[in-house]
Amino acid sequence: MTFKLSDRDPDIQQPTSQTIETKWDGNLRSYGAMFDVFARTDLIIDALEINVATTERVLVEVWTREGSARHTHNNRSGWNRLVATYCTGRGKGNKTPIRFKKSAKVNERKTQAFYVRIVNKQSLIYSTGSRFGKKVARNDDIVIREGYGKTSRFGSASYIRIFNGLVHYKTV
Repeated sequence: MTFKLSDRDPDIQQPTSQTIETKWDGNLRSYGAMFDVFARTDLIIDALEINVATTERVLVEVWTREGSARHTHNNRSGWNRLVATYCTGRGKGNKTPIRFKKSAKVNERKTQAFYVRIVNKQSLIYSTGSRFGKKVARNDDIVIREGYGKTSRFGSASYIRIFNGLVHYKTV
């Protein structure tokens, strides 16, 4: 939902842009990462900032699906692409912004899976995880959980990994 200044009603809660950040210290890289988001309140997720090893131009895709990435990492069914865009990576440890063409609405007390993929380049950085679904970052609105490192589009996954990045969201 988009508001113009003239649309604002002081009695109606307006969306507020916020962020939640995971780690930036990853030492592993591959083609992609899947992770789960649990919403503690209704959310709209509209952008990510990712950790990209290269400073070259890369094609980044972001996919989402209702529910968890658990047991769905090797099957395209149910996944919807939010964006496919070229961007210039900012190098390891620096935030490379990815704005979505379509936002992802996550309802209160629901889980939404996300898949960040760099096409044809092993340059998405992530960290070693310990247990699928373990909380990585959380606040009053949102929880980010450990997921998978990806070695191919919707094929095999490497071990449990921690997405290195920042999630932009609005509460609604």
